[in-house]
Amino acid sequence: MAAHQNGRLQEARDLYLEVLKSQPGHFDSLHLLGVIAYQSGHHQAAVELIGEAIKLRPGAAAFHANRANALLALKQWERALADYDKAVALKPDFAQAHLNRGSALQALGQPSAALAGYDRAIALAPDYAQAHNYRGTVLRELGQLRAALAAFDSAVAHQPDYAEAFANRGLILRELGKPDAALASFDRAIALKPGFADAHCNRGIVLQELGQLDAAIATFDSAIAAGPDLAEVYCNRGSALAERNALEAAIADFDRAIALKPGFADARARKLFLQATMCDWRGIEEDGALIPALGLSSGATVQPFMMLSLEDDPARHRTRSEIFTKARYNFFEPAQAALPPSASARLRIGYFSADFHSHAVMYQLIRTLELHDRAQFEVYAYSFGPEVDDALRARAKNAVDVFRDVCALSGRDIAELARSDRLDIAVDLMGYTTNARPEIFASRAAPIQISYLGYPGTLGAPFMDYLIADRVLIPEASRRHYCERIIYLPHSHMATDNTKAISRGTMTRREAGLPEDGFVFCCFNSSYKIGPADFDLWMRLLSQVENSVFWLVRGNSSVQRNLEKEASKRGIAPARLVFAERVPMADHLARYRLADLFLDTLHYTGHATAADALWAGLPLVAKLGEGFPARVAASLLHAIGLPELVADSIEDYERLALELARNPQKLASVKAALEARRMTAPLFDSKGFVRHLEDAYRRAYAGHQAGSRPQIIEAV
Repeated sequence: MAAHQNGRLQEARDLYLEVLKSQPGHFDSLHLLGVIAYQSGHHQAAVELIGEAIKLRPGAAAFHANRANALLALKQWERALADYDKAVALKPDFAQAHLNRGSALQALGQPSAALAGYDRAIALAPDYAQAHNYRGTVLRELGQLRAALAAFDSAVAHQPDYAEAFANRGLILRELGKPDAALASFDRAIALKPGFADAHCNRGIVLQELGQLDAAIATFDSAIAAGPDLAEVYCNRGSALAERNALEAAIADFDRAIALKPGFADARARKLFLQATMCDWRGIEEDGALIPALGLSSGATVQPFMMLSLEDDPARHRTRSEIFTKARYNFFEPAQAALPPSASARLRIGYFSADFHSHAVMYQLIRTLELHDRAQFEVYAYSFGPEVDDALRARAKNAVDVFRDVCALSGRDIAELARSDRLDIAVDLMGYTTNARPEIFASRAAPIQISYLGYPGTLGAPFMDYLIADRVLIPEASRRHYCERIIYLPHSHMATDNTKAISRGTMTRREAGLPEDGFVFCCFNSSYKIGPADFDLWMRLLSQVENSVFWLVRGNSSVQRNLEKEASKRGIAPARLVFAERVPMADHLARYRLADLFLDTLHYTGHATAADALWAGLPLVAKLGEGFPARVAASLLHAIGLPELVADSIEDYERLALELARNPQKLASVKAALEARRMTAPLFDSKGFVRHLEDAYRRAYAGHQAGSRPQIIEAV
């Protein structure tokens, strides 16, 4: 035992074996041999050896606790919990057993029970720093961030050199919107433990979120130096490199993460999405068979948004979202008990977004904010994105009754603020897109919570009550793919701004890099939406339409190179692809008029982009897909009175596009119809849209007041 206590494990092991030779029933030697096996990483051997000791002395609480520790290391949570239960039954004041019992309960997805275990350990040993630290981890899981911070503060107060507690404290400070304090806490953890890879990694994440990409990448480098086998660090560095536009290096990092952890679904999804953004279809094809299974199993979650363009399968999209939500947000508790309705006669509607600035969603929504009936609705905006001083943000501030900049608050704090504002309805404009904060809604910002506009599909979240759509987007047969109740608007789900300015400038085709003569096909959708099936179709059309070109957005550094290569493979001269630079919105809308026909993508159609094309007077051809993202353009065409431009198959799409390209009279007729309907059809009737949306809000509120569960709503 003296050798064991002084870390001379091999010497101790040999001496315990000597004891057992002379006394085979020496249960302490068996038990301590098991402890050495556990300390040496031989967990199964530890379970067996300590099990033999328990047979000889079943009433020893320490034996049960130490076998449970080995079972915990083997991830046999239920067996471990049974042994911890036995240990604390035998010795109720066994603080360490209560602590580790909490760990087993936490691993089994029982955070509230785990918290009780940690609390019991602290009651028995108030200065037990590890128990305070573990208590903080479960409070964080429960979404109680400020209580978690207090627990980590207690841990470091009792043990000032506790690097892990400082690192956990940094995580909380980051989530509370205090990046500088988070960095200081990570720095303290690293000073105490220079090779602490997780602390370096999380420090890098904060730097990346602050936009300090070079510093973030350098910090991830330090994490990799400290822990070269940590797949998660490579995945995080890959994300930072992608944001830095070092795309090939990012792919290499994702590959390394996958090599270290072959089942790392998140890294594989990030790699596939980046390859889609690069239009690197060769890379996607190598992993294409894996796409249907990605994110469909517990413990292997992926960001649901990244999969929307990779396949058109609404059933799998729902499953991914449900698994992702359960893993990330299942344990968040409501911010507080429901407040009574406000005394105001007006319904209080809160819109939540990080994008109250020049962003596609805000360009679509701004007119709705301005047109809400202030006699009946009081409109709040909660902005948790960066302070971007631009015209659209100023317009948004002027459009609402109350504009709250909440970027420095945690999700729970934002929810509590919204509840203190006594919102009746909270509208999430982001879903699972970049900078989204689903924890706000997991913490229940309002009695009624609605997903709208920013995310084209279900969030798979029990805390979202409604999803706004229309009958083209979600026909009755497809409702099973959405966990929210559907609010059906009568024409189109999409808010539009019928005052959006189109530049009066007369950019010429030559100035845009287009040929003066010939037919111009166009698609300004983001590059990740363009897949090989789309491109096959487009190149076939170029081959059949003489003097035609295809006009696209330049995108990242790889898009043009890869698409030109793919065009050559299909027998099309790369010069027939023309790439547009980004320009201000009014100029962008004006240049649509230089094109002849917009050809939409298949799995993930144009949303704001398609609406902009129609607003500018450019017809588009779309194929009706299965899921929400694959049906938006079709919905827009129905709402503007041009359902004949919606194809049911790729063959019909190609036939229709070819007919319009070869028949100038028919195309001119379509353009004339579009121009005539632009200001009269429902799609761009901003006032009419707002009245329908307000009717939906009233119906949702009335149902809630009547005590009904959310039901399908047909707005009028």
